[in-house]
Amino acid sequence: MTEARAYMEMGQKDKVGPALTEAQEIFKAVGDRFHEAYVHVENPHGETWFCDPAYWWFRDVFLEMAREAGCETVNCTEGGILFGPPLRVATIEAFVEGRAYG
Repeated sequence: MTEARAYMEMGQKDKVGPALTEAQEIFKAVGDRFHEAYVHVENPHGETWFCDPAYWWFRDVFLEMAREAGCETVNCTEGGILFGPPLRVATIEAFVEGRAYG
């Protein structure tokens, strides 16, 4: 049996949409140019998300840790910015049933 770890949530990131302008205090400071300050990415679920550069860096560090972890890491959030090799993406139900790894 392959050892695996499920990932459930990670910090500040939001779907692009009406909540975008309400999400951060920075919007008050930069006005209509706030989109320029954030990373926008489409995830494997076809959703567009945004995050600030610090969380994008944390994502890269998380992926690096996952490569060195010695186990499979599965993102079970069904959204967000954390995806890419070596992570697998699956529902929590698939993970619990053992269909998301191995």
